[in-house]
Amino acid sequence: MSEAEAFYDEKVAPILLELAKGCQAKGLNFIAYVEGSPGDAGSTRGLQTGALSANVNLVDLATRCNGNIDA
Repeated sequence: MSEAEAFYDEKVAPILLELAKGCQAKGLNFIAYVEGSPGDAGSTRGLQTGALSANVNLVDLATRCNGNIDA
């Protein structure tokens, strides 16, 4: 594991998860995407259940495809 990956896992990911949970609890949709290098990324979501806006769906799909639109 690289130094950048360790930093993300130890410092960044827990903060993003806390933010996602807080936003979700208040009725806000939250998506974060952090990329160290192409194809090496992490994402965190806190999405409301039910229908989401086209904007939120688009951002969510973009983070899930990880650079491969055919995924």
